[in-house]
Amino acid sequence: MTDTTSNTNKLEAGIPPSAAAPSNEPVSLNRQVAHGFLWLIANTLGSKVVSMASQVFLARLLLPEDWGVVGLAATVTTISGLILSPGIDEVLIQRQRHFHRYANAGFWMIMTCGFIGMIIMLAAAPLGAMAYGKPEIIGLIAIGAIGAPVGTLSVLPATILRMQMRFGRSEERRVGKECRSRW
Repeated sequence: MTDTTSNTNKLEAGIPPSAAAPSNEPVSLNRQVAHGFLWLIANTLGSKVVSMASQVFLARLLLPEDWGVVGLAATVTTISGLILSPGIDEVLIQRQRHFHRYANAGFWMIMTCGFIGMIIMLAAAPLGAMAYGKPEIIGLIAIGAIGAPVGTLSVLPATILRMQMRFGRSEERRVGKECRSRW
């Protein structure tokens, strides 16, 4: 018997809705969207604060020349890291009714993209070093490249949380990821 049927039966039996046992009715879509929006804003602000704090910390810790090298390495890893998010998570969310069918293939596609991103970053490292005239960026890019496949491990669990509209938990994971990547 469904919840709707049981509520109808209670009304027919003369039991007012307020006297009935508390129902486990799902939260309205409007409330979930508003809640998710607030978490998204909190995540955006939180990640900006963490990013700024880490930049200030590194700027105080490094010499200006070393700080410039970090910036050059970041340009190479950011440009080559664009392959890491081809939208597979969005496809899984659109096909959430059949998520169990696509999850395994989606996981391996995401991991493949992570390894391809790593290879692209490693291949771009000597080119970036040549273009910028700074051979020391090769090591920094290699460290960033190692993080590419590791970072893709969180895509599928985050997708599941987004499908379940558990934005708070999803955004907590993102803030944690941002903190780990910056420090």
